[in-house]
Amino acid sequence: MQTSEESKHSSHSKSASIQPSADIFEDILETISEGVMIVNKEGSIIHFNKKFSSIWELPENLCKPENHADITGYVAQQLNEPMIFLSRIESIRELPNAVSFDLLEGKNGTILEVYTQPLMIEGIYGGRIWNFRDMTDRQIAFEKLRKAKDQFKLIINTAQEGIWVLDENNITSFVNKKMAEMLEYSIEEMKGKPDKAFLDADGQLNYENLLQQRKLGIHKKMELGLISKSGKHFWANFSFSPIVDHDGHIRGSLSMVTDINKRKSAEEALKQSELKFSHAFNHAPIGIGLLSPEGGFIKVNKVLCQLVGFREEELLQMKFQDITHPEDLHDDLENVNLLLQGSITAYQMEKRYLHKSGNIINVLLDVSLVCNDKQVPLYFISQIQDIIEKKRLEEKVEIEKINRQREITRAVIESQEHERSEIGRELHDNVNQLLGTIRLYIDMAMNSKDEVGPFLETALEYTHSAIEENRKLSKRMITPRINNLGFAETVQDMADDIMKAHPVKICFTSKYFDENNYQEKFKVNLFRMIQEQVNNILKHANATRIKINILQTDTHLYTSIIDNGIGFDINTKKKGMGIANIYNRSSLYNGVVTFITAPGQGCELNLAFLKNGSILAIAA
Repeated sequence: MQTSEESKHSSHSKSASIQPSADIFEDILETISEGVMIVNKEGSIIHFNKKFSSIWELPENLCKPENHADITGYVAQQLNEPMIFLSRIESIRELPNAVSFDLLEGKNGTILEVYTQPLMIEGIYGGRIWNFRDMTDRQIAFEKLRKAKDQFKLIINTAQEGIWVLDENNITSFVNKKMAEMLEYSIEEMKGKPDKAFLDADGQLNYENLLQQRKLGIHKKMELGLISKSGKHFWANFSFSPIVDHDGHIRGSLSMVTDINKRKSAEEALKQSELKFSHAFNHAPIGIGLLSPEGGFIKVNKVLCQLVGFREEELLQMKFQDITHPEDLHDDLENVNLLLQGSITAYQMEKRYLHKSGNIINVLLDVSLVCNDKQVPLYFISQIQDIIEKKRLEEKVEIEKINRQREITRAVIESQEHERSEIGRELHDNVNQLLGTIRLYIDMAMNSKDEVGPFLETALEYTHSAIEENRKLSKRMITPRINNLGFAETVQDMADDIMKAHPVKICFTSKYFDENNYQEKFKVNLFRMIQEQVNNILKHANATRIKINILQTDTHLYTSIIDNGIGFDINTKKKGMGIANIYNRSSLYNGVVTFITAPGQGCELNLAFLKNGSILAIAA
């Protein structure tokens, strides 16, 4: 901007062409709420209005036309960054056609909006118009609004409740962070989607009713089931409020959403628990009654009603004392008092009830007391069982047990007879033949005129064979003293003997098996089952390898016998005496027998026994 006297004269002469326009609009400029300053094309100020003077608080001496050149410097000194302002003016002078918009900050805290554009007169650049608008109040208001908005946004995004805004078409226009996290979506993923897309089946079924309430602008609280992005179902409490414009039209709805899944889960668990209790109470096979601390019936099941012959409504008007046999009442009341005093937690006794018909019923009674957290008695739980029916069941079970034991014994005897028959055939077909051959060679030696040594040596060899065969047969007939020899040694000894007489490889292993923990009878039976299966393999399987494995775990004892023989079809093969004997011996100890086999694929026998009193030595 020019400050010399020469510039003033030049500006006056060069601005003469725009003077008529300035005169015409001078009154208009004074009425404008913005500060206006007009400069000629050399940059000298040729006019400004009163609002301009007011905005910049110009001294009276600068408001004179001859001092217009000094105004630029004065204005710059009122700013926090005067050099940037002056540099901006110079850069605009280099671009006559430029339009510029800036914000200036005064040292007194004022904020000014500055706008400048070229002044064109009949298409010729004649200078520039500057507009100044005081934005201080607006900027302060804007800043307050921005801070309030930031604070509101912080409150919204840190809220522990979900916030869900729907437009008038029930499309999601806004959700906060908590709402998006509940449904496992991002905020952007939820925007633009109808709320119906997130409801469970029941919510979608009743959606039309929900829409109707929104259209009527009803404020409502309700519980709805939602489905998250991962498919998880959870419950939430919705508080709906309509969004109404200035004309009273409903433009959408705002919902405050609280996750109540834990509460609903607890309620559902309590409900299920009550249902289970009710089901167990009403369908129990024995009589059950809940009684007050005074002995009055509060709740009874059908079995109890049937047991004593009274209807439910009749029993609910009575006390247990009313149906107890007089001779048993004293002992029963003594136990009740001990329960109420806390001396005992439950009691059991045999007693007699008086049936409605007058008959006497013998029952087994179990009673316990339920108290609150302050140990105040709430009610008794009485369980009543008809002893006669129980004894009938016990007798029936005992008879079945005796019959089963007889069947097992019969099977064992038949197995022993079978074993004796096998031994008889071995003696006849094998040992007797060996003895006959020995006798023949001895006769030849006695009648020979030549050397008798070779005949006697051959007879001696046959004698050794006969002794070995006899030893094997004797061993099969005598129950092994496993506690003396050891179970593993007995099985290995059996395997070694078999491998000497048969072209088969037997591998025996045991893992974690402490045989001292088991009854001798159980070990004998287990040995017999192993021996039976090995004999079956030798007779029928044509196997070359047999594996015998024993494994002990914390809960079970497992035995497997595996061969590579010809196998068989388990569905068509009849159980021979050998297999039946295995099943019978196993059933003595509640064992589980499993065969895995198929033609051409060998056979695997698995035996499993639960480690309980029936097999452990400590229970013998």
